[in-house]
Amino acid sequence: MYLNEVEKLPVLDEDAAMKELNDRELLETIMLGFEDMTMRGSLAKLKAALENANYTNVRICSHALKGAASYIHAERVRAQSSNLQTAVDNKHYENAAKYYCELIKECIVLKKRIRLEKCKKKGKIFIEDSSDFDVPIAKGYKIVKKSQKNFNVVSIKKSSKTPIVGADENVNSMNRQAQINGATKEKRKTLDKTKESEGNGCLIMCVIFLIHETCS
Repeated sequence: MYLNEVEKLPVLDEDAAMKELNDRELLETIMLGFEDMTMRGSLAKLKAALENANYTNVRICSHALKGAASYIHAERVRAQSSNLQTAVDNKHYENAAKYYCELIKECIVLKKRIRLEKCKKKGKIFIEDSSDFDVPIAKGYKIVKKSQKNFNVVSIKKSSKTPIVGADENVNSMNRQAQINGATKEKRKTLDKTKESEGNGCLIMCVIFLIHETCS
């Protein structure tokens, strides 16, 4: 899904979630659990996967987060998780880095939305604080806040020095293959030399045997 299409989706489609659960209190409990454990846990695993350029785990984590977000109809997080998974599936690692940034941004937006609903329930006024931006994020990426009226618009930036997800793994794979190919070539050379040596040995033995027979 294109980025401009994701922005048209609701952050949290409570009406759709309520149609499925038909229980406001249960929905609120699930939303809080999603923010505190599911989302944070998934982002922590995704952070580790990105930092180790393990795109297999990046796919697993993004797929799991997509499923969890779908359950509570957190539509933007679901869409960006799906985009990240698709990019990794297709080995489009430049896009994967871009969608990771967008996913982190939407997780922060969702985190604020859930806390807003929590404040409404308790009759409190929602005031943005630093906890709204406390999410696991991979090294080389940073949260950029831009003040706009009474809240911050957030974007996620990737350092130009940060390796693209999967790039290191591809290089390692190529190096491993080169080592295997090199080792195979060396092994072949050794076998050829061994065969050549054995062949020469047999030839010498045959010559010695013929000389011996002639002399006899």
